Amino acid sequence: MDTSKPGQRGAFEIPDGVADDEGQLNPYPWYDEMRENAPVRFDDERHVWDVFRYDDVERVISDYGSFSSESGATNTIDMLLNANEKTETTDTLASVDPPTHTEFRGIVDDVFRPGYLKRYQETFENMAEDFVADAVTGTDEIDFVDDVAWHFPVTVIAEILGVPPADREQFKTWSDDLVAAPDERTPEAKQRAHEKRVEVHQEMTDYFADIVAERRENPKDDLVTTIIEDGDGILTGQEMYNFGLFLLLAGNVTTRHILTNAIWTFVDQDIVGDLQDGSIPMDRAVEEVLRYRTSVHVIRRQTSEDVELQGETIPAGDFVVAHLGAANRDPRQFDDAETFDPTRQPNKHLAFGRGPHTCLGAPVARMEAEIMLSAFLDRVDTVDIATDELEPFYGSNVYGLESLPLSVST
Repeated sequence: MDTSKPGQRGAFEIPDGVADDEGQLNPYPWYDEMRENAPVRFDDERHVWDVFRYDDVERVISDYGSFSSESGATNTIDMLLNANEKTETTDTLASVDPPTHTEFRGIVDDVFRPGYLKRYQETFENMAEDFVADAVTGTDEIDFVDDVAWHFPVTVIAEILGVPPADREQFKTWSDDLVAAPDERTPEAKQRAHEKRVEVHQEMTDYFADIVAERRENPKDDLVTTIIEDGDGILTGQEMYNFGLFLLLAGNVTTRHILTNAIWTFVDQDIVGDLQDGSIPMDRAVEEVLRYRTSVHVIRRQTSEDVELQGETIPAGDFVVAHLGAANRDPRQFDDAETFDPTRQPNKHLAFGRGPHTCLGAPVARMEAEIMLSAFLDRVDTVDIATDELEPFYGSNVYGLESLPLSVST
């Protein structure tokens, strides 16, 4: 049974303006048009409000008093919790506002701080080198997505959570199914995709229920045990499972696309050699990739009161889609916004959000990107894109490529 409210499902649909291959690969002309001519607009097809300019997007994602996360439609897992009749309807980290959000986040916040993550530095560096070595040995062409980019993030989050790395193939399948767009733009295809997501959500819930039960009996030095011990008395059982679901999805899909978008951009901008010899610092280049080719292009909210933006009144209870991809190229905020500039300072992009809901995993995503991209470019001498026909990844909020064929020499 579909229990979603009007506009709730629409918030997860791709706007018509970028619904084809060209729009998915290069949504920026459409973003430019919207920022200038319709910076805040109501989409009659999706029944949601779209917001495009930097200042307005920043307000939507940080002003939780007016733009709430508590609708259950701000992220895929919350929407599925509402739709899955077999699952207890509960809150997740992304579907509560302060003060509850602060309490939830406090359970795991320390694990994702840069100082704590240093304990994993050497382990992650060794992982990255092994994955790259396996990918490029004995070949002159690879698919960066399949051969490199998805292996590393899913193994990293599995390591932090304390779940078996051997399950990473299953994690990838689940993650892709949860964020994939319908194969056709018909009501029937949209319903099929929604039902598939509900099915996958149930499978993931069952998986984490087993992990939590096992860890209660055998605690370990991992994040699942931290969630159980520090969340006792705060989280219900389902909320503990949701933590695992949320962290697995966020820690896998988005970082995979950060890595892919980075290599795509580095080759496209002809700066591979500068990164290899250190002329361009990797950390600065990663920050500019996060702005220039943001991997998460939208964040969703619901108004808790009537709100005026750009002369438009958004009624209380309406769903709002804030387009990070458009905001991060807004010339009102960034000089030469359409130019990739790895020396850009300051670089106040919104790739990881803003305010209380700033991405919990931002430090680990940055760490992963710098480690893996450095390992890859250290291993190869030259790298070029091996196709003129790039295939976009179709997702309701993720921007990236389905595959990235590369010609490499070592």
